[in-house]
Amino acid sequence: MEALLDYGSDDEVIKPTKKMKQTPTKSVSDLPPLPSIITSETSGASISSRSKIDDKGKVRNTPHVVGNFATHIYIPIRLETHHQATISRLIGIAKEHHDNRQIFEMDELHLSLSRTVFLRSHQIEHFKESLSQRLSNKTHRFSISLSDVRWFVNDEKNRSFLGIQVCNGSSKIKELIKAVDHAMAELDLPVFYKPPLPHVSICWTSGDISGDESARSKSETNFDIEEIHIDVSE
Repeated sequence: MEALLDYGSDDEVIKPTKKMKQTPTKSVSDLPPLPSIITSETSGASISSRSKIDDKGKVRNTPHVVGNFATHIYIPIRLETHHQATISRLIGIAKEHHDNRQIFEMDELHLSLSRTVFLRSHQIEHFKESLSQRLSNKTHRFSISLSDVRWFVNDEKNRSFLGIQVCNGSSKIKELIKAVDHAMAELDLPVFYKPPLPHVSICWTSGDISGDESARSKSETNFDIEEIHIDVSE
């Protein structure tokens, strides 16, 4: 993971997260100076095989290919104490309504600006430079409100996510998604879902329960948007 844009600083830093292995940085690209943090770091090494199912029963939908780097653009969501109370309440309601299912909380909350796509190693620097250029004029810190709660399902229909949709600030998020889509299109990569429904997933379960109306509710909470991250891992 790296901070592609940070709305609070002009310095370049590297910010590893728990999701990536702590491996030494191989190189840092000299990108055009922007009013944001722009860093380069990839994680992982060549791996010949991986299990398709993890210890929570989550299915790996795309077989691992050596030299393919899974890439995801997102906004990290920082939880304050009052946010935690709201999230815990909503997850508790989901577990009550689906007491015959295992409901897993998300390890980290984020707001996706892209699908997960796969880059070859020679494409990574070009892609990051294109993203940096397209997002460089979108560096003003802003706030969003999350409100409508509903279940979403992935493309394979094998995993459902309880998400809270963006209400206030949705147009700004869609503007960022559009900028990311242009960078994806340059490399013939899949763009974001149409129409985009920006949301933050808070928990997940196996199978497709996107038609479940019991989760439909409104629970407004506000977040400040400070960074855009890119996660590149093999």
